[in-house]
Amino acid sequence: MSLLVFANNATATLAGSITNTALTANLAPGTGALFANPTSGQYFVARFKDAATGTLDEIVWVTARSGDTITMIRGQEGTTALNWNAGDLFINTWTAGQAATMLQQGQVPFSSLIHIGTDTSSVANTIVATVTPSITSYIQGTQYNITIANTVTGGTQVNINGVGLVQVTRADGTPLTAGDLQTGQEAVLVYDGTHMQIANYKPYSGIFIGSDTSVVANTVTAVVSPSITSYSTGAQYNIRIANTNTGASQVNLNSVGNISLVRADGTALIAGDITAGQEAVFVYDGTKMQIANYKLASNVQPSYTANTTYYVNASTGSDSNNGLSSLTPFATIQKALDTTAKYNLNGYDVTINVAAGTYSNIYLRPVNGSGTISLIGNPSSPSTVSIVGTLATAIWAQGVKNYIINGFALSSTGPNYSGGANDPGSGINMIQGSTLSVSNMQWGQTSGPQLYCQQGSVAAVGGTQTIVGGSSGNAGITGYHIAASESSYVTGNGGPGNPSLNPTYAITTSVSYAGAFIYAGFSSTVGVTYQSLTGSSYVSGPRYLGNWNAIIFTDGGGTSYWPGSSGGTLLTGAQYG
Repeated sequence: MSLLVFANNATATLAGSITNTALTANLAPGTGALFANPTSGQYFVARFKDAATGTLDEIVWVTARSGDTITMIRGQEGTTALNWNAGDLFINTWTAGQAATMLQQGQVPFSSLIHIGTDTSSVANTIVATVTPSITSYIQGTQYNITIANTVTGGTQVNINGVGLVQVTRADGTPLTAGDLQTGQEAVLVYDGTHMQIANYKPYSGIFIGSDTSVVANTVTAVVSPSITSYSTGAQYNIRIANTNTGASQVNLNSVGNISLVRADGTALIAGDITAGQEAVFVYDGTKMQIANYKLASNVQPSYTANTTYYVNASTGSDSNNGLSSLTPFATIQKALDTTAKYNLNGYDVTINVAAGTYSNIYLRPVNGSGTISLIGNPSSPSTVSIVGTLATAIWAQGVKNYIINGFALSSTGPNYSGGANDPGSGINMIQGSTLSVSNMQWGQTSGPQLYCQQGSVAAVGGTQTIVGGSSGNAGITGYHIAASESSYVTGNGGPGNPSLNPTYAITTSVSYAGAFIYAGFSSTVGVTYQSLTGSSYVSGPRYLGNWNAIIFTDGGGTSYWPGSSGGTLLTGAQYG
């Protein structure tokens, strides 16, 4: 189990009798609310005690509560599951087992402390700081939080408390590049025994920031930081606008060159789409600069008035069609997504049916209004509908909500880190709080993690997950099947409370994962539990890796729950259970 939850002075009685094999029980009406309400990965400890003699005891772990009904794991902490009668006591009590999970004073090693300081250097690329608690040497695994004084322009070294200069690197061991650390940033440094690794270097989000200096409308001119020498597909640029546009517009960043500035559907801007003082969000699509938050000068965004279905067919479609029937389909998935983004969902759902074929990588679009967007390939045979990222992630999700992805084969030929881009070459890459449901997928070979959930994003996995390729890793990220980082969460569709909705896994050929099959880091949780998994012997690489207070939850599945040719590793506060 994972996290304990508590309630004060919670005592109730059973509403009816239960046997020693029952996994649910009903409490006296209205008393359930006295107790904690565990969510996925949580539980509380309670005790049954007989009302007649007060001598019979059983300790249970309660994993869910719905009103007055509890779901529990019986006979814990050396007690035996017993039959209980209506009126017997149910108490949220303190036990030795709970006490044993708590860290006591004196148990915290010095190396696990976080040392805090401020950079006092007056030059870039050298960090000098005095930290508290004080140190006299660098200890492997120790974390140092340093407020940076100067934006770096390249390779960087650090000297803490006069211990000596050591190289600062990214998590993959490569030297820093311009902009990886910036003035005022709270940098997280971890000593690996040789170098000081930085866990939160700035290009991680791929966002470049600048202000428009143009004095005329319809031309945006800015210098962004970190600096760029070319535009990279998928890179995001946040620019403060100087002048309200009056029509079609163009942008020139860092003198790279003028390119057209367009709406998300590729059409030219109209008067008032960007306004003076606006924080505009630009994303380069390989040809033009799309603006994700144009103002819609009419102040009225068209809305759906009914559930809507679009059709996509790579063989028979055209992006000049309306996409509203199988006889007039779009040719690309991106066209269907861009069309949907022009409308407010208005409480309705959009379905995009994709015919068999091979499609290029796509960018999911943020959409206003409540409702879901279902991207449907072939759930019973996902291998027939492929999305291939050519030096790119197959499906990129940035700040999107309530998308359902069902029935696709995903693969990527490699990452894209050129010109400041930060594309890991994953099957699905989720950033900036995105939420997705992912079902009935075929996972082919990728460079980055096959399912990469970052920056507060949430993914739910269901249906049949077929694995026919592994993840090799690259200079920016190691290879995993599932990776969760920066307070993100990956779970099964049903969670512990409804396992029938959780996925089944089928691994059908030899695959290799450079990092591990499962990764959770930086206060994230991977809580996927499966109904069944076949083909585990095909998997090479470690079973799991957890670090920085992350949780890998298997509902008691044991250390061999996930496949791999070697065991798993837990570092720096990570938990597994």
